Amino acid sequence: MRVAIVAGILAAATVACGCGGAREVEVRGSTRSFANLGGPLWVLVVDADAFDDGEQSPVIARLAQEHEPGDFAIAVETDAETLEVFAIRDNDESRTCSQGDETADARVVIGDAEHVDVPELDVSASPAGPIVDCPSYAALF
Repeated sequence: MRVAIVAGILAAATVACGCGGAREVEVRGSTRSFANLGGPLWVLVVDADAFDDGEQSPVIARLAQEHEPGDFAIAVETDAETLEVFAIRDNDESRTCSQGDETADARVVIGDAEHVDVPELDVSASPAGPIVDCPSYAALF
């Protein structure tokens, strides 16, 4: 009985101080594209610490914006301190980052915030053509 009471007090104290594990954070931002051409535009929210450590699947959330860039808001449950947010214009609709897809990313620190604002993710292709080098997160989607 004493153990149950102590465990209950510790659990309540953890919740009260915000020292627990995952919490909900709203990730807000916008995407921009040179032209509304090509395949769907994906926004991926990644646990940056897990990504940096080489974990297989650090993706926390995915959002498809179809063919139109614009504002997004994604509620994620995470215990991460830092998030990496990627935008990928999947021009060949392969659901992987491949040659010819356009990409952009930004890293944001959550801190104690209930929401984070991501700098604009501009997946615009240069006038010479689409971006052709897919970074190491290509396998995340």
